Amino acid sequence: MKLRHKNNSTFYNKTFQSTMTLTEGINSIPFYTKAELLASDRNYSDEGSPFKNTKGGEIRSIYLLFIPEAYGALKVPPSKEAVIDGYAKLVNSGVLEIKHDTDLIGETPLSELLSPAPLIFPSELKDVTSTYKDFIPPINVIQPHQQSVQMKNSSQLLITYDKPLIISPNANLETTIKLMGGVTVPAALVGYKLSLRFVSKVFTGEMLSGKPQLPAKKA
Repeated sequence: MKLRHKNNSTFYNKTFQSTMTLTEGINSIPFYTKAELLASDRNYSDEGSPFKNTKGGEIRSIYLLFIPEAYGALKVPPSKEAVIDGYAKLVNSGVLEIKHDTDLIGETPLSELLSPAPLIFPSELKDVTSTYKDFIPPINVIQPHQQSVQMKNSSQLLITYDKPLIISPNANLETTIKLMGGVTVPAALVGYKLSLRFVSKVFTGEMLSGKPQLPAKKA
C-alpha cells in the first residue's frame, strides 16, 4: 500500500534490520554493510545504506535486540555466568553512532537501547570437602530498573526521534556500535547476535492526487 507524505510524494513503511554475529576481540560492530553471517540476517539490498536505490526516506525509530545463536530463548546455565558479564560490558560501554556520509546525526548509548544486565549474587561452596562439592547452585539475580526513560512499544525499548532522521537517496549511512574504555567482545558472547532495526518511511517519489490511498473497509 502506498501512502502520501506531507511533501506529496508516496512512501511505504518498512522496518529494516541488520543482524550481526558477535566475534571475540572486536571493539566495533558495523551494521548495514552486508557483512551479516547469513543472508537471512538482513532484509535490505544494498551495502552502505538500506535506502540506496530508493528516493530516500526517514528513520522514525530505532531499536536493538540481543539474540541467542539460534534465535531462540535466552538461556544462561549457572556455569555460564560469563555471558551475563559480557552482556553487561556491551550495555555499559557501547555507543551507537549513525553517520549520514561524514555527518554525525545520531549517538546513543546502548544503556538506552538494551535492558540493563541483572545484578548477580552467585552461590559459593563454603566447604570444599563436602560430598556435594561438584554441585553448582543456580545463580540468583536482581533485575535493575531500566536506565532509559524512552518510550516502550510492546515492552520493547524503542528510541523515537521527535524529528525523523532524513536520509538522502544515495548517501552512505554508517551505523556502528563502538565499545569504549578498552572493552572488546568477550569469548563468552561468541555466536550471540545484535540486531539493529530502523522503523522507517521509504519514499518512492511518485505523486498521488486527491486523498492518500487507504485499504478498503471489510464488508
